[in-house]
Amino acid sequence: MSKHDFQDFLNNDDKKTPAALSQSILQQISYDMNPDIKLVTLKFTAVQFFSAMITLFICPQFEVSFTSNTDVFHFFHRHFGMYGCMLFCGFLFIGTGTIVSSLTLRLSELKKIHKYNISYFTIIALLSLIILNMIGQGSFHVGYALTWFAGAVVSSIAFFEAIRFVRVKGIKFA
Repeated sequence: MSKHDFQDFLNNDDKKTPAALSQSILQQISYDMNPDIKLVTLKFTAVQFFSAMITLFICPQFEVSFTSNTDVFHFFHRHFGMYGCMLFCGFLFIGTGTIVSSLTLRLSELKKIHKYNISYFTIIALLSLIILNMIGQGSFHVGYALTWFAGAVVSSIAFFEAIRFVRVKGIKFA
């Protein structure tokens, strides 16, 4: 490219941009600046759901684990008790999905979720808890459920905010 190419471009009024292309570009810019909360929520929730399903392949509780290894499960029970285990489980189940979702969404989409993050993550954790209880085995214990819920909500908000901060600030890790 020469220095004159840009000047020629600016001076060339003969060739207009096709209307369909202009409209397409304007729509994309509009979405990038203000994404639809329904689509953003759907994307975030879908990634979170699939990530959560993957974590179930690690957890022996629902008997879908690839390894059927209960070492991690028993480690947390022995060292932290049932409440510690529930806290870690909520942390892992919802936190993992939050990490993956936060890394896959665009910055404009993260900003949209950020506006509603406490209510969003509370609803996701509550729905997850209800679904896990429906498919789970055994009785429902309110104390354990609240501990799981606390781990899920706190970890998801913390992970989301940390990743959003790093991405918005453009911090690079070597």
